[in-house]
Amino acid sequence: SLRSNFFKSKRQAKIGTLFVSGNLLTAEVLSVQKLSVEGMLANVGVVPSGDLSTWPAIGKPQKVAELLASVRDGDAKQQNGLPSKVEEGSVAGDDKTLKFRMVTPIAVQRPDKLKEQEGITELRRITTVKAQLIPGGKTMIVWASALEQDWNKGSKDTLQSAADSFAVTET
Repeated sequence: SLRSNFFKSKRQAKIGTLFVSGNLLTAEVLSVQKLSVEGMLANVGVVPSGDLSTWPAIGKPQKVAELLASVRDGDAKQQNGLPSKVEEGSVAGDDKTLKFRMVTPIAVQRPDKLKEQEGITELRRITTVKAQLIPGGKTMIVWASALEQDWNKGSKDTLQSAADSFAVTET
């Protein structure tokens, strides 16, 4: 469940972003996407073939997590050329579910001002991810993220719980 101060926006799309929720004041965001596995692979130059019904059949868990992180970076409106990195040791899963965390650096124009105002010199977004394969060659992915300083001050528990509770009930 999400905090009551989160906005909620359900989309009418059949593929792509289906749902977004978050808190604009704290930059905590949770979104759900439905993507084509073949499309994801094709977009990075991999010719999809064979059995794509399980994560192990698609690829090694770390590589699949990196692919998903790359897809997310491509969806970001302002990635500033700073790619996300899958957090070491965070990848886990089984045939149908893949979970991991990723860290996305955020470009800072004036680190001196950020240090003065927030006591930090860099901004990073922490995202917990849960991707479930569903029939029809698709995946449903929940992305739950917050700025690192908020993640460490309590957002982690709420967002991780929301991502962990995510389950596809119908497609």
